[in-house]
Amino acid sequence: MSFTIGYTNTATSPATGARSLVPEPLNFGADWRVVRELPTEVVLTNINAPVGQPERLRIAFTDIADVFKGTDVEAPLSSVNGSVNKGCSVLVQMTGVGSDGTALYPYSAHLVLKVPYGPAPTAANVITMLQRLLGSLYATSATSPSTRLDSLIRGALAPVEL
Repeated sequence: MSFTIGYTNTATSPATGARSLVPEPLNFGADWRVVRELPTEVVLTNINAPVGQPERLRIAFTDIADVFKGTDVEAPLSSVNGSVNKGCSVLVQMTGVGSDGTALYPYSAHLVLKVPYGPAPTAANVITMLQRLLGSLYATSATSPSTRLDSLIRGALAPVEL
């Protein structure tokens, strides 16, 4: 059984040109070192960040007994034995310290993937999920997320198109 993501786009976005939010490559070998490693968690530090402005990356894995719990999706009848209900959660958390030239300010960003074990999504499915999630940071016709992000950090959550 394969895993598919169910969604429908009613139209292609009117945005022209490439969207500007793209992953920044991290050079793990040159810039990062392990500061804590547990069986289900690793914490890395950027050794090139200023000493007073640490940048950390935390990656954690958690087994989930029931991926349906807390959702609007009913477990299939075949889940009576519970094995279909199982899944995992992967957390990626970036924390750091920014400055305005006179004071330091903490920042953080988190991404949580929660997926079932069977049928397990493929890397392509997860990429589609991430692309759609990042798409929510853009106005419908925008190629930059700047306007929408400015609204979000001020508490204006609904897209202006709604």
